[in-house]
Amino acid sequence: MPAVQRVGDANDAGAAITSGFSSVRVNNKAISVNGSKVADHAKAKQYDHKSITTANGVGSVRAGNKPVNVTGNADSCKDHKRVGGSDNVRIG
Repeated sequence: MPAVQRVGDANDAGAAITSGFSSVRVNNKAISVNGSKVADHAKAKQYDHKSITTANGVGSVRAGNKPVNVTGNADSCKDHKRVGGSDNVRIG
C-alpha cells in the first residue's frame, strides 16, 4: 500500500505540499487531501508550474470529506507525482 502524503512531502520535481487538512495529522504533520497547495515548480525547458494542487487521492479514505493523497498520485499539473510520504502510515 502507498504511503500517506503530508505537508512538507515532495513530488518528483521536488515541490513540497504547503497546506493540508490540519485537523488530521500523520507523524505530527497535517495530512494532504485533494486540493492541498503545492509549491510552484518548473518543468524542464518548457514552462513553470504555478498554483498547483494535489489531486487523484484515494476516494475510499477521506479527511474533511476529501480524498487523502498517497505516494504515486499525480498532482493537478499531471506532469509530477507524489513521492516519499509517511514511513509508517499507508492506505490503499
